[in-house]
Amino acid sequence: MIPIDFVNFSHLYLFTYPFFELASFSFHFIFFISLQLL
Repeated sequence: MIPIDFVNFSHLYLFTYPFFELASFSFHFIFFISLQLL
């Protein structure tokens, strides 16, 4: 029997991970563009 907390955590992680990945990518992309403009 899997604990409910573990199931909720795994679902929350799978749901929020793409958003963190997208935020990290956009941050590095904007940082790279700002360096190129300098």
